Amino acid sequence: MAVATALLAAVEARADESEAKIQFQAGVLYYEKGQYAKALEQFEEAYRVAQKPALLYNMAQCTDKLGDDGKTIEHLR
Repeated sequence: MAVATALLAAVEARADESEAKIQFQAGVLYYEKGQYAKALEQFEEAYRVAQKPALLYNMAQCTDKLGDDGKTIEHLR
């Protein structure tokens, strides 16, 4: 039973990473098009799923472009 639980956890972790990667890639596309609010949404969702610190930098870039200095500083901390 423990092995099955461990395998299920590993599969779920990979699914989460795949979802985060898709969200990240969508965020990059929106950012490149100058759609910073949509890019921010995608990066936030990717961060919610994967908790990768590098995503905070991407989020900060979006909030900077949107003129939200407070959020930009928050993301960079």
